[in-house]
Amino acid sequence: NHYMGNVGQAILAVLIITTCLTTAIGLVAAFAQDFHKHFGFLNYKAWLRITCLASFLTANVSLNQIIAWSTPVLMFLYPLAMALIFLSILSPLFHKSSVVYVWVVVFTVVPAVFDMVAAFPAVVSQSTFGQ
Repeated sequence: NHYMGNVGQAILAVLIITTCLTTAIGLVAAFAQDFHKHFGFLNYKAWLRITCLASFLTANVSLNQIIAWSTPVLMFLYPLAMALIFLSILSPLFHKSSVVYVWVVVFTVVPAVFDMVAAFPAVVSQSTFGQ
């Protein structure tokens, strides 16, 4: 806005729409192609329609609601991902022993499950299941 005014804002809007649209089209097409490959009982166009409908429905949920429901999954996956990254970096120290991987993952899953349950929306985390 400082350098080009309204024209700059219009160019930026077109660029953002273009990048988001191409990413969305690529994701929808990749998802439909993969599901058609693994679940061939529906053809590619049917999977494409289902994917577009699911994307449309997800996009119309509020961002706060999407974050509220994705946070527990991320609270479970992030510790596991970090542990596996550290293990892959440090793997020369223990010669890629599968026993080390198993024990680290086991000891990482336990607190990750508790973090996931605590991060659930209040409906779940404050119920008897979350206590």
